[in-house]
Amino acid sequence: MTVFNKTLRAIGAGTVMALFAPAALAQDSHNFAVVGTWGQLAHWQDREGSFWNEVLPAASDGRLTATARPLTELGMDGTTVMRELRSGAFDFAHGVFLYVAADSPVIEGGDLVGARLISRRSGRSWMPIARCLRTSSSGFSTRL
Repeated sequence: MTVFNKTLRAIGAGTVMALFAPAALAQDSHNFAVVGTWGQLAHWQDREGSFWNEVLPAASDGRLTATARPLTELGMDGTTVMRELRSGAFDFAHGVFLYVAADSPVIEGGDLVGARLISRRSGRSWMPIARCLRTSSSGFSTRL
C-alpha cells in the first residue's frame, strides 16, 4: 500500500470518526449502511470495501463498523443508489458522477467545471493553428 493510500485512509477514518464521535460515544457502537461502486473493480476491492470493512473498525476499536456492499452485489444502478440514499436506506454511497447523476442534477452540474476548463484549454491549443490557417492561402476564413 502506498503512502498516499495510507494517508487517504487515515484522513477518511478520521473524518468519519470526527463526524460521528458524539454518536459513537453516546452508544457502544454504530454500524453504517454503505453502498459502493462496482464490486469487480479494484477501486471497490482495494479502497472502498477495505476502508469500511477493515480500516474504520480498526481505527475505532470496533465501535464504528459498516455493512458495506458494492452496488453490483445489490443489483442496483446509479439512479437507484441515489434514490435509496435520499430515502435513508444508506448512510454513505460511493458513485461515479455520470452514473449517479441521472436523478441528481446537482451532481451532474459538477461536470460543467471540468468541461469548461477542457474547452478553454482546447481553444487555446487550437488558436495558433487557426491563426496560421487564416493567414495562409488555404481558403480558410474566420475572424479570431
